[in-house]
Amino acid sequence: MMEFCLFLPRIIMESEGITERSYIALIRVTCFRCRRRFDLDPVWVGVELHRQQVKDRIPRHFQAYCPACRALNKISVSEMRKDLEAASEAIASALAQQEKDADSSATSPSVTSG
Repeated sequence: MMEFCLFLPRIIMESEGITERSYIALIRVTCFRCRRRFDLDPVWVGVELHRQQVKDRIPRHFQAYCPACRALNKISVSEMRKDLEAASEAIASALAQQEKDADSSATSPSVTSG
């Protein structure tokens, strides 16, 4: 069961260094076991789904743990598609930032003790 929640203010850094404030709706999920509601950040979900897609095939479900009872909830990606498409620009910028960080850590010299 998914519903819209309050909007989360998020600051997105532009390539020129200009900050822009945008609002992204959180994905609200109800735990199947304890029936408590919790929120998922669509940008984080999109990045995790992209990681799974790179490793193997396209995922059909996203697995989220309930913060109250620690039960594993499977959430259909097709149900979250609208929310993920609304946050697609923020997801793309987060993925670009991760790639940039990975490239800079790969090119930095490692310290060895000898």
